[in-house]
Amino acid sequence: MKILYITHEYGDRWIKYATFIRQLGHKVDLITLKDKLTPGQVTSKDYSIDYDIVWIFAADYIWYKVLSDDFIQAVKNSNSIFIGYCTLNSVVPFKEWVENYKVFDICFIHSQMVTDMAKKEGLNNVIYMPYGYDKDEYYKINKRKKYNITFMGSAQTNKEPEQDERAKIINMLKEFDIKVWGYTLKDRVDKAIKVKGFTTHKKMNRVYNQSKINLNIPIINSTLPEFLNKYHPKDRFYEIPGSSNFMISGYSDEFNEQFNDGIHCAYYHNIDEICEKVEYFLTHENERKEIELAGYQHAMSNHQTIFRFEGMLNIIKEKYF
Repeated sequence: MKILYITHEYGDRWIKYATFIRQLGHKVDLITLKDKLTPGQVTSKDYSIDYDIVWIFAADYIWYKVLSDDFIQAVKNSNSIFIGYCTLNSVVPFKEWVENYKVFDICFIHSQMVTDMAKKEGLNNVIYMPYGYDKDEYYKINKRKKYNITFMGSAQTNKEPEQDERAKIINMLKEFDIKVWGYTLKDRVDKAIKVKGFTTHKKMNRVYNQSKINLNIPIINSTLPEFLNKYHPKDRFYEIPGSSNFMISGYSDEFNEQFNDGIHCAYYHNIDEICEKVEYFLTHENERKEIELAGYQHAMSNHQTIFRFEGMLNIIKEKYF
């Protein structure tokens, strides 16, 4: 199939996804939008609509800002199938979000929870399709485990510092010599905890492989009340086991359906439980390694990003071609 794929330079992996589509045998024209997005900058005058599929990735990040009405109408008037993939960066009211997304023939969403919410609001074109990981960027390397526990991520910026769950957990784990990579956390955690800036995928993979425990602290930074205190998987959730490393994560039913507790990873159910989990797995190395290996094998077999694109393309072909 011939596909026009539009995304934003903010997500380098979003750009890489065009490569996966090509690897699956399709012709892809890639449009990478730059920062300082302006309303209506993508118009039908600038871009031909002679495609089997027009695919907007990170649709909620791009949709409201740059797709002109004439571009959308041109797609709808053409023979192209209009596809969106939502990354849940929306700041508009949820019901308005639902109404706007009716324009797509199919809208893929990486959260089962949000997919169900959207269907209840009458958005019938949504299909759940979770994130995955890129095995070319996240993979097993033989490195000495020099860190007890590490975390990579940003602060919970939609909350005041004293209410930031990530900062609270990191401070609680100071006694275990936790190491942190990520912006916006430096001013929210104990000064004795060293916080480094964000880094490359290559460096992240190395840190994962050098850590006995890799921490996933799921949060929602959206200000929309429907999303507050509800978790959905992000890339890190797949990258840690995909790089053959042990993960402790906050629990949700959606998480546990993908990586089973005590088999592929370990979960904490509340903040008070996390220190107990960390101490246990730091002192039970054989059990930790067994779970680590099982998580890696499960990720390799089931959760690669290219599998997700193969699944989405199969859904599109079965429905429209």
